[in-house]
Amino acid sequence: MQKLSYDRYFRIVTAPANEEGAAAVGIEEYDPSNHSDNNVLFLASIYIKKGGRSQAVRQAIKTIETQITNDERVAIRLNGRKWYIWKKVYPQFNITSLKRNRAGWCGMLADDAARRKTTITERL
Repeated sequence: MQKLSYDRYFRIVTAPANEEGAAAVGIEEYDPSNHSDNNVLFLASIYIKKGGRSQAVRQAIKTIETQITNDERVAIRLNGRKWYIWKKVYPQFNITSLKRNRAGWCGMLADDAARRKTTITERL
């Protein structure tokens, strides 16, 4: 079995919500060594009332920070064209671009939060 480069792996997808300035975010922690459909360890579906997608990314990072310890190495895949800016803002994480076909359940979680206008988190 191949040794993983990081201790924890997360995906983040942000999406605009219907209201002005609102946004939603889907977060998924996954096990990259498990190639089955059942590799999700944690998920979050978060609604942001004000601040747009920038605030959604900040909230996603805060949510991830509550799930990890300070000594863990974390890889985050983030959708959007400006992922490299967040890499500079949060240098403690390895933030890279999330390709569309690799988003897992994150897009659905973000869309669901925008529809519900509430937040749900769950460790599986």
